Amino acid sequence: MDIHGLLNKVEDWKWLDPAGDALAAIGERVAGKGQAGEALRGKDIGHPIHPVVVHLPMGAWMSAALVDTVTTSYPVARRLVALGLLTAPVASLTGLAEVPGLDRAQRRVAVTHIFSNAVAQGCFAAAWSRGNDRRLGARAWGLAGLAAMGVAGTLGGHLAYAQGAGVGRWSVAPRKGAGQAGAMVRPGHVAELMDSPDPSAALVLEAGVPVVRSSGSGPDEDEAVVIVTRAVLDHRFRGGPPSSSDLEEQAAALDSIARSLGA
Repeated sequence: MDIHGLLNKVEDWKWLDPAGDALAAIGERVAGKGQAGEALRGKDIGHPIHPVVVHLPMGAWMSAALVDTVTTSYPVARRLVALGLLTAPVASLTGLAEVPGLDRAQRRVAVTHIFSNAVAQGCFAAAWSRGNDRRLGARAWGLAGLAAMGVAGTLGGHLAYAQGAGVGRWSVAPRKGAGQAGAMVRPGHVAELMDSPDPSAALVLEAGVPVVRSSGSGPDEDEAVVIVTRAVLDHRFRGGPPSSSDLEEQAAALDSIARSLGA
C-alpha cells in the first residue's frame, strides 16, 4: 500500500481549503500577537513547540493501553486515559497556533491531522466514561482511539518532515544545505497568492510568519510587513501561468526578503 502517495494526494484536496482557512483564523485568535503568540509557536526553543507537548497525551494513552494489556490495574489505565485527556488541549492549542503560518497544501494536511486527533480524543473520552465496571467497552473505544491517533501521527509526520511545516521559522538565516524545507516562504505561498481572487492581496510577514492576506482581512494590518503583492507577481508572470520551477525560484527570492524583514 502506497501510504506516501495517499498522503501526497491529501495535499491536493482543495475542498479542505474552507476548513483550513477557518482553522487559521482560530489559530490567529488563539495565539494572538506579541510574546504570547511567539511562545506558542516555539520562538524560545527555536522550533515549533507542538511536537514537544504532543507527547504528553500520546504517551499517556499508549501507557494506558500497555497497562491494560499486561496488568490487571484497570483503574491505573483509566487514570492514564484521564491524564491524556487533560493534556490534549495543550497539544491542540500549540497545533492551532501553527496553522496560520502554513501554506495551502500544508493546511489541507493539517485539517486531516486535526480531525484525526479530535476523533482520537473523542474515543478516549468515551473509553474513560465507561468507568471501572465496563472494561470491554472501554477497551474497544481505547483501541479505536489508538488507531485514530496513529493516523493523526502519520499525517503530522508528513506535515513536519515531508512538507517542512515550521522548519527554519526562527532561524535568522537558512542552514547550509537546508534547501526549501528550511525556508520561511515556500512555493505554496506564491501559488496561494497568485490564486487569490483579490487583486490587492499580498504576502505579508506577521509575527515572523509569512501569510497571504486579502485587503482588509488582517486583524492587525498596521503591524504586517509586506513581502510582495499580487500585482507585482502578476507583472512578473505576465507571460503566462508560472511553472513549478518558477514558483520555487520566486519563493527562494521572496524567502531572502522575508528573512531580512523578520531578522
